[in-house]
Order: sequence, then C-alpha cells, then structure tokens
Amino acid sequence: MSSYPNVKVKHSIATRLLKVVFSLYFIVTLTVTCIHMVAEYYNARDGVFLELEMFHTTFERGLANEVWNYDEDALKSILQGILDVPIIVGVTIEDNKGTELMEMGLVLDSSGNLHASENHSPSGTIEENQIFSDLLQYKFGIVFTRSDGKQIEVGTGTFYSRNSIVFEKVRYGFLFIIANSIIKTISLWIIFLLVSRFLLSKPLSILTSATENLNLENLDQLQVDVQTKGQNELKILEIAFNSMVKKLYSAKSQLDRMNQDLEEKVEQRTHELQFSLVQVENAQEQLQHRAYELESAHREISHINQMMAVVNSTLDLDEVMSATIATLKEILEFDQIGISLVDESSQSLTFDHYYGSAVTKEQKQQLARTQLPLDQKDSLFVQIISENEPRYLAFITPETLQALTSCDRKICQINEVKGILICPLEVHKRVIGGIIFENQTVGFGLTEDDIKKVQRYVTQIATAIQNARLYNDLKNTKIQLLETEKIAAMTQTFEKFVPKQFLSRIAKEGLERIQLGQAGSESLSILFSDIRSFTTLSENMSPQELLNFLNTYLQRVNTPIHRNHGFIDKFIGDAIMALFDHPGGDEADDARDAVSAAIGMQESLNLYNQERKELGLPPVQTGIGIHCGPTVIGTVGSKDRMDSTVLGDSVNVASRLEGLTKLYNCHIIISSQVFRCLEDKDDLLWRELDFVNVKGRDTPISIFEIYNGDPESLIQKKQTISSYYHQGLAHYYSRNWEEAVKLFTRCLEIFPEDAVSRMYVQRSAMFQLNPPGDDWNGVLRLDQK
Repeated sequence: MSSYPNVKVKHSIATRLLKVVFSLYFIVTLTVTCIHMVAEYYNARDGVFLELEMFHTTFERGLANEVWNYDEDALKSILQGILDVPIIVGVTIEDNKGTELMEMGLVLDSSGNLHASENHSPSGTIEENQIFSDLLQYKFGIVFTRSDGKQIEVGTGTFYSRNSIVFEKVRYGFLFIIANSIIKTISLWIIFLLVSRFLLSKPLSILTSATENLNLENLDQLQVDVQTKGQNELKILEIAFNSMVKKLYSAKSQLDRMNQDLEEKVEQRTHELQFSLVQVENAQEQLQHRAYELESAHREISHINQMMAVVNSTLDLDEVMSATIATLKEILEFDQIGISLVDESSQSLTFDHYYGSAVTKEQKQQLARTQLPLDQKDSLFVQIISENEPRYLAFITPETLQALTSCDRKICQINEVKGILICPLEVHKRVIGGIIFENQTVGFGLTEDDIKKVQRYVTQIATAIQNARLYNDLKNTKIQLLETEKIAAMTQTFEKFVPKQFLSRIAKEGLERIQLGQAGSESLSILFSDIRSFTTLSENMSPQELLNFLNTYLQRVNTPIHRNHGFIDKFIGDAIMALFDHPGGDEADDARDAVSAAIGMQESLNLYNQERKELGLPPVQTGIGIHCGPTVIGTVGSKDRMDSTVLGDSVNVASRLEGLTKLYNCHIIISSQVFRCLEDKDDLLWRELDFVNVKGRDTPISIFEIYNGDPESLIQKKQTISSYYHQGLAHYYSRNWEEAVKLFTRCLEIFPEDAVSRMYVQRSAMFQLNPPGDDWNGVLRLDQK
C-alpha cells in the first residue's frame, strides 16, 4: 500500500474554490431576496396609507360638521360608516383640546395598549400574534368651514389599519420571490455537482488509485489515463505521473545491479574484519588486565593520599589515632582495627585505640586497661613487635587460643576474633607499636601481595603517629609553662566580661578573693537601651549575619557610653544596661553623663542607619530609658557559677522607662529624678510626657522626652508645636478638657505623626464626656512593661 493519504475530491483546492463561489452566490441571493421582500412590504404599506388619506378626504366634511355641532348620534353613525371600509379597523375622534370624543373598533389607549371599543365601552384586550396585532395609525386634522368661508380646526382624528392587511397585499409577491431564489440556488448546486463529478472526481479517483497501487513490483506495468479531453492541469498530472513511474523503473533496475555488486563486496570485507576482530579482542583483554592493574595502583595511591590527608590534618594524638583507624576501616575490609603502642615508661604494649561495631564501650575500657610487658617473649603480640615482621593467623581455633599467652587470649576473646593480622609500626628502624587487623565472622585468605599492600598503608601512617606522640609530649610541657601566663592574663580577660569599675567594687582584694554574696550600696544613674522589633529585623538573617549585625550595632553605641564615664554592666541579647559613676562627681554629673551618652547613642545610630539605607537595609530603631537612685552592686549565683549584678528599684524603673518609648513613640525617656539633677538644661531639647505609675511600682513619677538625637525634620516639628503642646498639657491637668482638645488638635495639624498629642486628644475627649472624680490627680497607671 502507498503511504500517501487518500485525498478526497471535496478536500481538493478546486472543489473548495467552487464551494466558496457557491457560498458567495447563496449569500448574495439571500441578501437580495430579503431586500426585495422589505421593499415590497414598504410599498404595500405606503399604498395603505394613500387609501387612508383618500378616506380622510371623503369623510372630513361630515366629521367636521358633527364635531362642530357635537351630535353624538350623528357622529357615531359616521364612524360606523367609516368602519365599513375594509382597510379601517378602528377610529378615534378628539376635540381641539385633546379630549377624546368617541372611539370605535380596534384602537390604542393612552398607554399604547390595543383594545376593542364600541360606543366608549371597552370589550377586552385583543391577544393575537404581535405582527398582526400592531395597528397602523393615520392621524389627520378635522377642519370646519364656516359660512363666511373661514376654516377652523375643531379636532383631530386617527384611522387604525392592521399590518395583516399589508401582509395580505404582499403575500403572493413574497412567495414568488422566495420560489425564484430557491429554484436558482438548487439549479446552481446541481450544476456544481455534475461539474465536480465529471471534471474532478473521476480523474482524481484514477490518480489516487494509481498512487495507492504504486510499488516496486509493478512499475513496468503501471500507467494511468485520467480520461479528460484537452490540455488541462489533470492531463498534466497524468503525464507527470507516467513519466515519474518510468524514471522509477529505470532507477530500480540500476539499484538492483548496484545492490548485487555491494553484497559481494560486503561478504568479502566481512571475512577480513572477522580476522581483525579476533586480533582486537586479544589486545583488548591485555589492555583490560593492564587497566585493572593501573586502576588498583591508582586506587591504592588515592587511598594512601586520603589517609595521609586525614591523619596529617591534626597533631593531637587521640585525633590521629581515631582518624587512622576510621580511615583504614573505610579502605580495608576488616571488622575491627586496633593500634597498640609501646609505652617507653612502663616498657609495655598498650591497647587504647580500637574500632569496630561489635566492640562495646565496656570492652574498649577493659582493653584500655590492658598492658602487655615487652619482656614477655612467649606472647604472640610481643614476638611480632620484636621481630618487626608482619604475621597473620588465618583461622583462630580453640587449639590456637590455648597456644597463646593469657594476655593474648584475653585480647582475642574480648573481640571474638576468628582471624588476625598484626603489622608492626616502624619509624627510623625503631618499632613504636603495631596495628592489629581482625575479622569476627571468617578468617583471612590473604596472599603475600595482600600483606605487602596492608604493610604499605601501615608504613605511611607510622611517622604521623610518632609525630603526634612527640607533639603530645611537647604540648604537655608547654601547658605547664603557659599556666603562669594564663593566670597573669586572666585578670585582663576577666575585665572584658566584668568592667573594671565593677571589679573595683566587688573584688577590691583581687579576683581570687571574690566571694558569693559580696555587695555594696551606691547611688548611680542607670541607662537601659533596646532595639525595637528586633525579632522582625533578625528573622531573615543567618546566625552569622545576626552576630555581625549585633557586634556592629553594639560597638557603635558602646563608644558614647565610655566617652561619658559610663560602663556596660550587661549585654542582654540586643539590649544594653549601662551604669554611670562620674569620677569625683555627684548625682548631677552622673545624670548629665547618662543623658549625654543617650544623645550620642542616638546620633551614632542615625549615622549607622544612613549607611544601612545606602546598602538597601531597613533602619534600626531603639528605645532608651534613664533613671537614677540607690542601687545594690554585688555577686549572685551559686558556688559553681557566680555572676555580677546590679539590683534595686532604680534599675527596675529605668527598664520600665525604656519600654515606655514604644507607647509614646519616642527614643529617649528620663524620669523626673534625672530631670531635676540636670542643672543646665539650655542645650537640651525636652518636653514633659506624662505622670505615670510604671508597672510594679506604686509611687508615680513624671517622665520627660529628650529629643536632641532625633532627625532634624522631627526636631523642627517638635519645636514648632512646643508652645501649643505645653499649653495643652497645662489645660489638661487643670481639667479644662475643651481647651486641651483644641491645643493638642492644633499640634496634630502641624505634626500629624505625634503619638503623644494624639493620646492627649483622645484622653481629653474622653474626660470631656466622662469627667473623672475629684480625687483625680492626672496619674496614668500602666500595666505594661
């Protein structure tokens, strides 16, 4: 069968073109028919209106007289005469004021609904097909001619006709138009079918059948005749097809001859290749054997390099021994591997290092306590170490165990050994120990080459083990020398964890004299600082990025604290607790130092945020609380773990004030005690915030905001509203709520972001509606930290 698709006549290009022509003809015919029918309808409708106009002329004089005189019976008689006209189905008469005088027949009411009327009495709605129920309206004026010849319009009339009358006139015309179109279309379609069948279908079927039957066996017999007259495209296809068949037949003959010659040459070449293949297979076997040897050597070198990279990565003896055993276990197929070293001090073999899944922790401890004297010459292990020659027992049987010494048996029985290989460790012709390879399930089937291979591994690690032993001895010596230096450096290092200002109070007699519970009482200024929304800020950071961020931040804020005679007591995650004790100063100096440090911290943070903005990072916001008062400085904890601390109500208040910065949306809050200590306030920008009871404290305090460290734009806004703000605060405490609302509202108009002004607007409005009692003193009790 041919692989060509069987193309039907209806899918051919010529057939599609005829279909397009026929479709266009059909659409044009249908359009012309519709236009013709619409034209017929409107011609008939115009004829009806001409007839209605004629009847208007006929009845106009009589209608005018009766409307003028308004003789109801006469008017009714005339209307009945009008309805006798076949094309008139209803009539309506109105006077010149639009008032209906009389209607008769099928008419439309004022709402446009069709109904039947006789002598002003409706007889019900007419329900018919819409196209026939619609009325044609012909309106005309009724003009009365007086005896003096003057004409007066006395009313209007409406004749109603029906669409059914129009359609009755054009019905036969419609039928003729439709019949004519149908006959033309059917005739054209029949002609199309005949033309396509005789001129296209039959010739194409012949060509399709010939294509399907085309194969190499019948090329000399296959010729086609499309049975068409004249020179056309189908005749050209016939000639091309017959020519193609002849050329294919000729090409097939040539291919047959070439194929026969090729088969003879292939057969000859096959014999030659078979002989060469045998030679190639022999060479391939030799190459594979050589490749295996090279691969084994490469693997052994790779394993040795891997092993040496591991054992040379450290000089710690325990780490070298563990790495050696683990690496050998990975490279060599043994159940257990152990290392026995010569202890020079006791002149014995020790068994400290064993590796194996079946060796329990207790067994390892028992082996670690085992020592085999080097003068015990009947011991298998001692003999091998002394002779410096590797030896192995392929299968250890009960008889073999009996021939061993008690120590040898102990080692073999602990590990349940079935086969054992011992290789001495030699460095510079001196044996320092040996490596023991053991199997628990079956014995060994090692050849002499296998033993040499294992010995090569052992030789490479002997030097590493000896270097580790020497380093271990040297390290022990250095440890003793460094003890004194460590003690000397301890005080300097300890000061990095506990400030020297703290140590001078709790360790006046030296660090070694520090005791649990040592304490002293002093009046200090305390500063608490914390990063706002630290969890949100750090949740997208890796641990290393978080530490880098904290160190960068803490280094920047640490400088202003130290510059102002302060010292940091604790880093509490992202929070800071700092104490201020001005050398030789008083409470006023301490308070001034703490406030100056807070402003400096805020200015350093502004510069840091500018750098973060250039890097596309979010800004860091902090809150700072400052309070001053008596504190207790001392040590707390247990005998095993002590820590320095600062306790007291003043510390708690400072911590609470830091927390209030979030509520009042500001950066620095100080207590009234600190504010009173600030003797010179001319260079400070401040405002009173509130009168509060902080959580955990019954005594209320006034709190103040210091905003010197704010960005310049915020400082300008707070300075602008300062006068309105303090006047509003005075009215608030004087219970003049209405005036307070006005002044704080004015503040918000200038500075909409001011959370404090918004808070006082809400409070004043609330008190304006629900005034507090006479005992109200303006204190706000806070339950949050």
